[in-house]
Amino acid sequence: MAERKKVLITGAAGFTGQHACEAFLHADFEVVGLSRTASARTLPFRMEICDLNDERSISELIQKIQPHYVLHLAGKNSVQGSWEDPAEYIRSNVMGTVYLLEAIRSVKPFPRTLVVGSALEYNPLLLDKPKHPYAISKTLQIMTAQTWELLFQMPVMMVRPTNLIGPGPSAGVCSVFGKKIAAMEFGTEPSILHVDDLGAKRDFLDVRDAVSAYMAILIKGQPGNVYNLGSGVLTSIKDLVCIFKRLTPIDFTCISREDSSPSVNQEPGLSLQQMLNLGWKPNYSLQQSAADILDYFRGQQRGAE
Repeated sequence: MAERKKVLITGAAGFTGQHACEAFLHADFEVVGLSRTASARTLPFRMEICDLNDERSISELIQKIQPHYVLHLAGKNSVQGSWEDPAEYIRSNVMGTVYLLEAIRSVKPFPRTLVVGSALEYNPLLLDKPKHPYAISKTLQIMTAQTWELLFQMPVMMVRPTNLIGPGPSAGVCSVFGKKIAAMEFGTEPSILHVDDLGAKRDFLDVRDAVSAYMAILIKGQPGNVYNLGSGVLTSIKDLVCIFKRLTPIDFTCISREDSSPSVNQEPGLSLQQMLNLGWKPNYSLQQSAADILDYFRGQQRGAE
């Protein structure tokens, strides 16, 4: 009988981490989750408590686990939070990755490792200007992973996902909308939705599609490659609001602080060819993701009653 492959998932208690643990379990991996705090829930997989900034502890833990694969999701991911404590973002996203990679380097053969960056990174070679400290931290994180792959010949891959959405505890704009609309339906919030900019466009990808992409990269990806990941479709916040309006029986008012033209304040389109070459494609439509988000927050409202 073939040995089950063991995957270590950092940030296992987070929004993406919870979906990742579930998907890898379903794919018959032996899952070991890593979190800084203990879970109050009974989990169907092993959970280890460790702070990635504790160099000695993460080194000892990797030696104990001896994973075949490592999916590195842990880190801080709030743009606003990075303005408030930029040093902590560098420490968590960069040094946490350094300590993890150093710990992985002690395992032979090297585990195949995927470091998850962000589409909000900037290109220092083109002298792009970073827009916030979060962008700096994620750019340095990916540069660190690339360096360890090159210098130590480790099978490390990198990925830059766009805005991940889906059911679960997320602070993204789709979840903000879903939570607010569910509260409107239960009469705990006024029927007014405030948005920053209806004209802004974003590439939204369901977190479940992202996790299937991470699995494909870990198994078949080329070490040293940086994979762009998204849906390949830009959607305006105005269109996103319209999708949610079609999913709820209530009539709510949307108030925007700005209403820019479609060409202003939008993300660039992504080339997904590398991901398509791995046999991956997104399966969840934006409408399905929005419906699942709304249902998740309806369940939260029922539980609060």
